[in-house]
Amino acid sequence: MPVVDSPILELNQAIAYANNGTEDDQEGAAGMVLLDQTTGKSHVIRKAVEPYAYTALYGAKDTAYFATTDGMMIKLKTDGTMQQKSFSVLDGASYSSTTPMRMINKQTGYQIIGTGENDTDQRFVKWTFGQAFRVEPVRPDFWKPGNYYRYLYRNPYNKTSYFTETDTFSSGKNRLIVTDDRLKTLWTIPIDGEKGVDFVID
Repeated sequence: MPVVDSPILELNQAIAYANNGTEDDQEGAAGMVLLDQTTGKSHVIRKAVEPYAYTALYGAKDTAYFATTDGMMIKLKTDGTMQQKSFSVLDGASYSSTTPMRMINKQTGYQIIGTGENDTDQRFVKWTFGQAFRVEPVRPDFWKPGNYYRYLYRNPYNKTSYFTETDTFSSGKNRLIVTDDRLKTLWTIPIDGEKGVDFVID
């Protein structure tokens, strides 16, 4: 079964998703699953050294990308071949369906990820897919460690992104932050609380 908080990726001839197995190992350990859309047959692929969990990131044509809890980023082809690279920024990272990736072009996306230790222990990362696939930490000019952030969405027409910021140190100073695609702050708007903001109308 797919992991509930990891995307299901539709490729040209297959569907790719992460499977974290079961506690009693009846389904085996965590893996990356390729499901052939024609035959309906599935193929589970695992690294030689198995991580605790895989997360599906992004898919295009015959390629799916995954991240692992042991700091790896994997490029998986539908023929079962894979490349893997190690990135310390992924060590101990956790993922949630409430913090999806926002693509700013065909190969680049931004995402807020957490370490799982607490809600405010967040990392902001830039994913790059394609031949030179990688993940790297970024620090927007508005980012304050210890505050809690949500990446609401990106407007593809205006090329602007919308974030909410909850100031955990002084109540009542929460903000809606609007940036360009380089994450430069364009303007901020005071808000009562981040949980009350789901979308913005320009």
